[in-house]
Amino acid sequence: MKRHFIILLIALIYKSNLLYGQFSSEILNQFPIHILLQIYETEQKTSLSATSQFRLGNYFMKKDSLAREALTQGTPLVEVANHYTTKEENLQKILSPLEYNEYRLAIRGISGCSRLREMVRYRKSLRLTEIQVQELIRQSNVIEDIAGQEGFKQSEKEHQIADSLLTPRIHLEYYRLKNKTEASNATKKNLADLQEYSFCTTPTDSILYFSAICQYELNNRSTLEYWKDSEKQEKYEQMKLTLEKQIPAILQQLKVYKSMPWWSVIKNALNRREELKLSHSQSDSLFTGFEACLQQEEAHKQNKSNTRFDRKVEEYKQLVTILSPGQFDHLLRQQKQDRAKENAQWDWENLLKYKLVEQKDHNQVINEMYAYELKLLVAGEWLYIDNSREHVFARRDITDNKPKLLKLLDVTRKKEAKSKIIRF
Repeated sequence: MKRHFIILLIALIYKSNLLYGQFSSEILNQFPIHILLQIYETEQKTSLSATSQFRLGNYFMKKDSLAREALTQGTPLVEVANHYTTKEENLQKILSPLEYNEYRLAIRGISGCSRLREMVRYRKSLRLTEIQVQELIRQSNVIEDIAGQEGFKQSEKEHQIADSLLTPRIHLEYYRLKNKTEASNATKKNLADLQEYSFCTTPTDSILYFSAICQYELNNRSTLEYWKDSEKQEKYEQMKLTLEKQIPAILQQLKVYKSMPWWSVIKNALNRREELKLSHSQSDSLFTGFEACLQQEEAHKQNKSNTRFDRKVEEYKQLVTILSPGQFDHLLRQQKQDRAKENAQWDWENLLKYKLVEQKDHNQVINEMYAYELKLLVAGEWLYIDNSREHVFARRDITDNKPKLLKLLDVTRKKEAKSKIIRF
C-alpha cells in the first residue's frame, strides 16, 4: 500500500511540473492541482483555449463539489465515482466546435467518427471557409447520431455532402492530402525495388523516376479511395482500369519482372543487362517480348491444342531477334558455364580413374575438357531452340572433334565392359 502511494505521489509531482508549462499562472492559481490534472488530460487530446480551460475547470469543480456532498450524505463510493466521469455531450457544450471535433477524433479514432470530421483537420490546406467548417461539423453530428441505423449508407451520404459543400475538386484534394505519406512510402519502396533489381544504376535514375512514380501513387490512391467511398462500384471499377493504364513504364516493367519465373531466359538476360551491354531499347523490347510470350501461351490454351506450348523456347526466339549474335552467344555460354565445369570435373575424375592422365596435367586437361563441354552444351541449347539440320550438323561436328583424351576414355570403357561379359 505504501509503495503504491509513493508511485502515485511521484506521478502527481511529474504531472504537476508539466502543468506549469501548459497553463498560465492565472489558471494555475484558479484551480487545485487535481482539477488541473483533469484539464490536462483533456488538453492531451485537443488543444484548448484559455476560455475553454476556465470553463472546463469550473465544470470539474462543480462535479467535484457534487461528489463531496454525496460522500458526506453516505452515498456508496461506486455512485460517488459516477460524478467523476465526463460525458461527451457535456464536453461538447463546454469546448469550442473545433476543439470538440479534435477531441472526438482523438477519443474514437477516425474509423469511429464521421469522415467529415477529418476533413476539418485539413481546413487550412483546403482553404475552407468558416461556414464550410461549421457545416462539416454540424453534418458530422447529424450523421453520427443516425450511424448504424438500418438502411443508412454513411459513406455514400458523407461523399454526397462533401461533394456538394466543398465541390468535387476540393473533395478529391482532401484524399490527396491524407494519402501523401502513404504515396511517399510506396514511392520509396518502389525505388528500393528498382535499385535492388538494377533498374536504377545511378542517383540520376532515382531522381528521374521519383517524381513520376510519386505522382502516380498519389493520384492512384486518392482517386480510388474517392470513388470507393462514393459507393459507386461501377465508376470505381472503370477508374481502376483507367489508372492501371497510366502506370509509369518503369513500374510496369518492374511488375512484369517480378512475375517472371526463375527459369525465364529473358529474366536471365535482364539480370545480365550490364554484362551484355543492353541498350535501353533492347531492355524495353525484352519486357515486350516476355508479355508477347504470355499472350501466345494464353491463346494456345484458348485453342485447346493437344500440343505442348514451350514458353522457354518462345522466350529464346524473342531473345534471338532482340540481342545481337554476339550478345546471344555470350548469354548461352554464361548460362551453361556452371554445368560445363561440373562435366569437365567429372571427365577429369574418370580420366584419372583409368590412369589416362597424371595429377600434374590437371589444369591443362580441365581447361580442355571445359572448353569442349561448354561448346557441346551451347550447341545442345541451340538444337533445343531450333531443331534444324543446321544445328544438328553443328552439334555433330563438335562431337566428331571430341578431345583425344575423351575418345581414349570411351575406348577404355568399352574394353572394360567387354571384359566383364560372362561367357558360357
